Amino acid sequence: MPRELINAKITHVSYVDKAANQKQFFFMKSEKQPDFQKEIKVIAKADDAQRLVYGIVYEPNVADAHGDYMTPEEIEKAAHGFLKDAREIDKQHDFQGGVGEVVESYIAPADFEMGDELIKKGSWVLVTKASDEIWEQIQKGEIT
Repeated sequence: MPRELINAKITHVSYVDKAANQKQFFFMKSEKQPDFQKEIKVIAKADDAQRLVYGIVYEPNVADAHGDYMTPEEIEKAAHGFLKDAREIDKQHDFQGGVGEVVESYIAPADFEMGDELIKKGSWVLVTKASDEIWEQIQKGEIT
């Protein structure tokens, strides 16, 4: 039975090999800003100097790998608290920050498509700039 999470205090968001939300991140070419009015071509380039990683942190009302879920309202509270109080990016939930930086964070205002992925209204989308080490692991497929 799924369990609703409330009042989540998020201190770290992790680059991982297998995400609890069962989503993979998206690579975006840095010189183009996303246009959410039309489908976006998602690309991965080893020479992308910006090392920007787009991903869904949490999707509303969908059970994660642990059987937990959050409402859109709780996701928004958690996302805002993370930006206000934490902004730490770690690897494999080790709570050792410094492997990436938050460069953008938003709650999807409507359903939209990014590449082949449907981003549901109320999802928390985070954009990070990966460290050189993490970017290399992303390119190798070790971090997804």
